[in-house]
Amino acid sequence: MKWITARGWRHAVPLLVLLLSQQACLKVEQMELRVRPRPDGRVSGEVIYRGLYSSLDEDSLTLEEEFQQLVKEYLQGDALASDLPGWRMLKRELFEDQGELCGRLIFEGDNGEAVGLFQDKTCACAGWVLVPQDGDLNTLISGDGIRTPYGMRWSLDHPELTWVQRLDVIERDDRSLLPTWQKWPGRKAKATPAKR
Repeated sequence: MKWITARGWRHAVPLLVLLLSQQACLKVEQMELRVRPRPDGRVSGEVIYRGLYSSLDEDSLTLEEEFQQLVKEYLQGDALASDLPGWRMLKRELFEDQGELCGRLIFEGDNGEAVGLFQDKTCACAGWVLVPQDGDLNTLISGDGIRTPYGMRWSLDHPELTWVQRLDVIERDDRSLLPTWQKWPGRKAKATPAKR
């Protein structure tokens, strides 16, 4: 069995890793993935990051500055494409859902490993396997696969694999980026695909 490493999993959550490395104050409450395997081995799908917050302290950027950095690097920049060569970013956008600011990334990947899914090549019946980051099953909130002692499993013929994982604990002092996004003049503009 080929197990996912913490580094491999981090490549499966590009928005989180990129933004946390560049904006130490950004928090993402949870991540929802929908992945569609293709017969040629490639995958396509979307990642939705629900609940974008800032844990600003006295030495941090202002909420507005942090939001502008989010827009510049994630929505309009090419940092995601250069950081993840196995991904093709088809669409990126920020949107409001149920009173929270969310980010959506629609992508194609070269293979299942590009999104943190693995197959046991020694067993044709094994299907797809997902092990949560650092093996912590407590962060795996839900999914349409079969829960196992080490993660989640789907059959190879499953048309779409979905799961939800908790990323950050949102504290009482953390501030939502939603009000800043609601005032942003560019929010009604269509998101543009990443450069290829």
